[in-house]
Amino acid sequence: MIIQKNIVNILKLLKISIETFYDGDDITLTSKCGTERSSAFRIGHYFCSQIEKSEFKCYKIDMEYNKHGNAPKRNDKNKLIIPDLIVHQRESDDNFLVVEFKHTSKNISCDECKLEYLTNKGKKYGYEIGVLVILEQEYFECRYYIDGKEYKNERIVIIASK
Repeated sequence: MIIQKNIVNILKLLKISIETFYDGDDITLTSKCGTERSSAFRIGHYFCSQIEKSEFKCYKIDMEYNKHGNAPKRNDKNKLIIPDLIVHQRESDDNFLVVEFKHTSKNISCDECKLEYLTNKGKKYGYEIGVLVILEQEYFECRYYIDGKEYKNERIVIIASK
């Protein structure tokens, strides 16, 4: 499968944002007060800064945005879907990137199903690409979803710069 250049470029920005998080905010991974939401928010903050300086500045980044028009996002079983982070054009069907974050590789099946559904071109939302980001102490893992299937996964080891 050949991946479009724009997908490769936005994934680079996402990885830079995650690396920036590890460089300055990884306390949310090691402290008891850190949550997936707080990590996702910090990464989203860095990602937004990257997007604003890029070819993707026409897109919006939203956290836990579950709307499709005026209706909530739902799967085929009418269950509510709330993605952790999305890159899209609001009030349109231009859905580009959807990201789910986890602090561990345990209990990820719901997130995998969500990404399979949201990236499936035969379904309602059809995001170009989905990413499951697993944030571990020494590395992060990205699992990529295209057209409803896991396409690839990679592990990026973090070298402490502190």
